Amino acid sequence: MPSPAADPAPRHRAPGVLAWLAGLACIGCCLLPLLIGAGLLGTGATAVVQGLPAVAAVLAVGAVATWWWLKRRADRCTCPADRTASCGCGQDAPANADPANARP
Repeated sequence: MPSPAADPAPRHRAPGVLAWLAGLACIGCCLLPLLIGAGLLGTGATAVVQGLPAVAAVLAVGAVATWWWLKRRADRCTCPADRTASCGCGQDAPANADPANARP
């Protein structure tokens, strides 16, 4: 398994997962009242429906904030193309890196 430090473009799934969860909460917010009205769900689901808009909003804001933070971090933290020195991003240096060139 390759080292995560050797991956030039790490893939972060958190923003996508949060966006999907926000979408599901939004769909549930619209769909649950219809199911309650049709008699398929009990009145206990009404309490859940009342909180779903807030949950969807928090998840959407979390997705945007996470994406922004990861993008900002990636823009600040770039590793050299030759991979001979540590990139200084808190990641481990590649196995072939010279410790004398590593940043403290």
